Amino acid sequence: MRLVWLAMFVLPLAGQVNVIEGARIRPHVKFLASDLLEGRGVGTRGGHLAVDYIAAQLGSMGLNVRYQEVPLVSVTPQPSSTLSAAKGGKTLPFEWMTGFTGRSLQQVPSTGFTAEAVFVGHGITAPEFGWHDYEGVDVKGKVVVLFTNEPPSDDPKFFGGKALTYYGRWTYKYEEAARRGATAVLIVHTTSTAGYGWGVVQGHGREQPQVKRRIGEPALALAGWLSASAAERLFEMAGMTLDGALNAANAAAFAPRRWALR
Repeated sequence: MRLVWLAMFVLPLAGQVNVIEGARIRPHVKFLASDLLEGRGVGTRGGHLAVDYIAAQLGSMGLNVRYQEVPLVSVTPQPSSTLSAAKGGKTLPFEWMTGFTGRSLQQVPSTGFTAEAVFVGHGITAPEFGWHDYEGVDVKGKVVVLFTNEPPSDDPKFFGGKALTYYGRWTYKYEEAARRGATAVLIVHTTSTAGYGWGVVQGHGREQPQVKRRIGEPALALAGWLSASAAERLFEMAGMTLDGALNAANAAAFAPRRWALR
């Protein structure tokens, strides 16, 4: 795959270029969203057309455009994927795409795990805000269960107030857990914490291009999501409720909880 990067210099018309106007943007959006580009999938004819079009437009603005080759691996989760939790002789299965979804980041033909699960609130380590969800717990080889987003705040100096910092992004959740040696991550989905419905999350269970892993780079066997109803049943197995778990995650005195998952 080719990615476009730019060498920029000051333009005499920079003031005009910085003006955002619907009439100027509309024709570009119309072309890039047209059926001609066939969805702009990575590695497809439409994707190459989109790259060349964007490069041409940026070049016409006086930018020095460069292309960079990026090695990619296509990962397609299978509908036969299974996930279940177990505790005290009771097994709780979750259905693919309705109860859970996600993808492996290990870039191997198949993955599997049986491991203890640890609920780590929002899964955030932010010393500048005095927030340590992983404090006192070792998640190496374990499944991490957490909420997306971050502790609610009206103070701009605490997690950006009502703004969303990178700590609240699902990408950060996966990255932090992988750095700590976790085997898998299950993000609990609620529309209020995610800001979008379960239908959006289901897209994580479809084919996706990934940047090829470097040798020795940590990667999750499952970077997944749990639906609210599935998470409610999981927390019930652990003696909690979904709302109670979220309230605990939002509290500064949060303490991790553990149970089995496979």
